[in-house]
Amino acid sequence: MGLSGRGRRSRSQVEKAFEDEGAPYLGEYEGERNDAEERHGKGKAKLPNGDEYEGEYSHGKRHGQGTYKFQSGGKYTGSYINGIKHGEGTFNYPDGSKYEGCWINDVRHGRGKYTYPNGDIYEGEWAENLRHGQGLYSYVGDRV
Repeated sequence: MGLSGRGRRSRSQVEKAFEDEGAPYLGEYEGERNDAEERHGKGKAKLPNGDEYEGEYSHGKRHGQGTYKFQSGGKYTGSYINGIKHGEGTFNYPDGSKYEGCWINDVRHGRGKYTYPNGDIYEGEWAENLRHGQGLYSYVGDRV
């Protein structure tokens, strides 16, 4: 049976793409769908590259609150709009650094706090993923 013949699914069903339908393989998905069979509502996905996402979807895209775990060891928890990081969120990087703050169009932008792997901290303004404007850089220990 093709996708168009199915009704609304519950979150307990699991999606697997079928090669004979010609659809790209999007990984495994367990969650809610809308009448158009798009990921919609709360769900959990394991992507073909090994990354995982658990959170809210709207019309097939990450939208709302969610957690994305990268196979590389990184993890983002926060707000998405139309599939991109947008709003407040925390990104834990594989090297041990962490950014907590505002994201706009998938980049650090606005107020945020970045903790470096060595423990140094920058807290202040960001623009296009770069420290920009007012901010305070704190060094670990008594270094000057």
